Amino acid sequence: MTGLFLFQNDLRLDDNPALQRTARQVDHLYCVYFIDAALFTHAELQLRRIGCHRWRFLLETLFALDTELRRVGQVLHVFYGQPRRLLPQLLAATGATTLGLSAHPGPYENATIEATRAYFPDLGLIEEFGSTLFEPEQLPFELAEMPDEFTRFKTAVEGRKARNQSTLGKLPSAGRAAVLESLMPLCVVKIDDGSLLLRRRISDGSPPDIPQLSKPAIPAGLEEPVAELTDRLKGGVGAAKTQLDYYTVQSRLISRYKATRNGLDGWNFSSKLSPWLAAGCLSPVQVAEAISRFELAHGNNDSTDWLYFELLWREYYQWLLYKYGRRLFLKKGIQQKRKLTTFYPQAFKSWCEGSTEWPIVNAAMRQLKFTGWMSNRARQLVASCLVNELQVDWRYGAAWFEQWLVDYDVANNWGNWQYLAGVGTDPHGQRRFNLHEQAERYDPEGRFIMRWQTQEQQE
Repeated sequence: MTGLFLFQNDLRLDDNPALQRTARQVDHLYCVYFIDAALFTHAELQLRRIGCHRWRFLLETLFALDTELRRVGQVLHVFYGQPRRLLPQLLAATGATTLGLSAHPGPYENATIEATRAYFPDLGLIEEFGSTLFEPEQLPFELAEMPDEFTRFKTAVEGRKARNQSTLGKLPSAGRAAVLESLMPLCVVKIDDGSLLLRRRISDGSPPDIPQLSKPAIPAGLEEPVAELTDRLKGGVGAAKTQLDYYTVQSRLISRYKATRNGLDGWNFSSKLSPWLAAGCLSPVQVAEAISRFELAHGNNDSTDWLYFELLWREYYQWLLYKYGRRLFLKKGIQQKRKLTTFYPQAFKSWCEGSTEWPIVNAAMRQLKFTGWMSNRARQLVASCLVNELQVDWRYGAAWFEQWLVDYDVANNWGNWQYLAGVGTDPHGQRRFNLHEQAERYDPEGRFIMRWQTQEQQE
């Protein structure tokens, strides 16, 4: 029996229950990943769905996954094009009767799977929840009855045991690559540590060339703060495990997380695990177990509890997207509230470029542009600025984050933006921060603002 495993936001072998189950049920396996050509085109809000930082991180992650698969006799087949066309073509070409994949909350991703099942009604589908702490059966409520307020969600699930971490046994032999030769030609994408082979077909309507998203030139004066972040934000399971070990074992910084979590700059004030969680290099269960190991060795405190609390926030948004689907992307939000915002091109441009009248917002937006990273506190401040001070439709901010964040996660990003814009699940309504007071509180000496000024701006 031949199977096909579709990697999505689960780019790892460890704790990948869908891969584990698929491997047990087939004799030959094709491991595949689709780079969606639509990521590089301008979407509804005239912004790309991926930018240079996440593109680099993704390529590094795919290269690392392919390397890991080759060590166990497998290979990662990466395809560039339109998933709705690619998946049926691959199933037909390989003769696969089983499709394995991890559950994904995204409506766009699920539409591809549903369309494929319509073409192949006898296809055996293996779908497991590997990107959440809990499986649906472990939740103390039906999905339709999930509490919309985070506090009620947290109260309902905290203390419950997360799903068991899965252990991958021997993978089946790789499917014959020759089957794919006539389907799509190979091309090469160069990355820092090597080359990644991709297959693409020009005739399927996708752009013929795989885009090369160049990093913006770093202005004089920003080289040091940029390097401090980007030098360590490398894709792949190896880098993910290194950071998890660094934060919880080597440095024990986890023990001070609650006191430092509102930092704006540097590496050590937060766990920095979100890029690897978003790509699926780490599972939330692996992070939760690392927290538990630390607590067994050193005892728990408010900080270890708070880091798990952050995992529950992530969990909450995943299930919220499962519950509401496309409503998480609507201007009126899941509450269907009308807000007096619109699209002001000049205001949005000043926000994107970091040239507003609020220095702390400008510093954060420059940090995002040149590194792909922004702290949680800064994300709240720049969102408040866009929605409340500039009165721009929140969806443009969410789309800008989608393009530029290295740790973009569809559920977390759009859920958080709705929350802050007052059209989501915040019981207090719209969140408006006094930006001058926030700067005095979280950057009292102005170090963050000064550090993210270019040399020209400092003069």
